Amino acid sequence: MKRMIFTGGGTGGHIYPALALAREFLDRDPARKALYLGSGRGLESRAAASEGLPFAPIPARPWRGRNPLQRILFLWDLLRAWFLCIGHLRRFRPDAVLATGSYVSLPVVLAARSLRIPYFLQEQNRVPGKVNLWMASRAREIYAAFRGTEEHFPKSSCLVFGNPLRPSFLNRETGEREEGPPRLLVFGGSRGASRINRAVMEALPALLKDLAFTALLQTGEEELEEVRSALAVHDSIEVFPYLDDMPRHMAEADLLLCRAGAMSLAELTVCGLPAILVPYPHAVDDHQTRNAEMLVEAGAALLLPDSELQGRILSEALRPLLSDRALREKMALASASLAKPDAASRILDSIEKYLSGRGADDISSPGSKGEIS
Repeated sequence: MKRMIFTGGGTGGHIYPALALAREFLDRDPARKALYLGSGRGLESRAAASEGLPFAPIPARPWRGRNPLQRILFLWDLLRAWFLCIGHLRRFRPDAVLATGSYVSLPVVLAARSLRIPYFLQEQNRVPGKVNLWMASRAREIYAAFRGTEEHFPKSSCLVFGNPLRPSFLNRETGEREEGPPRLLVFGGSRGASRINRAVMEALPALLKDLAFTALLQTGEEELEEVRSALAVHDSIEVFPYLDDMPRHMAEADLLLCRAGAMSLAELTVCGLPAILVPYPHAVDDHQTRNAEMLVEAGAALLLPDSELQGRILSEALRPLLSDRALREKMALASASLAKPDAASRILDSIEKYLSGRGADDISSPGSKGEIS
């Protein structure tokens, strides 16, 4: 296998796994070539450039609501993108296509199907996205992050390998944390989360009256000044709009408060951190709650619904975790037990094994489903 196309976009949850897999693919052989196909309007073009990965834009747009005009525009862009992808695939001549989901990947996978190029899917969430569900029947293999996801793909070969992580998380320093008060890390995504920000403004000052701890908050730009003003009198609290070096910040943390996006969960488990999870309430099919439930069931996290998040409730959840080191350590062990740091390697191993074993004209349906822990 010498040439491969990667696709997936819309959010970092789809983009970063694709980049991690592309990096693993290229690192195995300097003669290999990779191409990323994604929306020119999204984050993927900048993310691919930061990895030195060739990128080609396609005119993809999401399927939104029941507005007839939006649906017509979606179908028009899908047709245009399909034609463009046919040209990209014919010129690049990949051995395979690997898609990590979202509307961006749909025309790429459809073009691969049209040209009889084998394609593989990677699903980050416990509840699969619509595009991966639509394209599953002809995928050669599907790689899931969570046990239970394979139940959504009854006619496909689905293997549970975990979510591929950026090398910066896998190669981080893992020395002993410094002695001292516990450190709380709070983030709600790159733009912050208003509900989390407001609950933190109420909870942390009350807790600091009788508990010693430090906190690092990522608020997003919009509410930065409001949060800073509310917490400015507390020297033990740092507030920033965005955190660039998340691997380092996680390595220095003892406890997390965050959303339950699939990649955040993969990162915190590989760091072996306990967490309080507040799933994003508007996630499609409420998939963040389903993601969070896996950690809660393992004893690695607590779940607070966004609709119930208030300062008093957050304070009650944080107090035992900040005051009881043994409890944090117990949850940390449970968190680490869920980590799958070798996900990218195992996925590429599986693709290479599949391609090396198929005949030149083999376009048969995938084999039976399975689970590998």
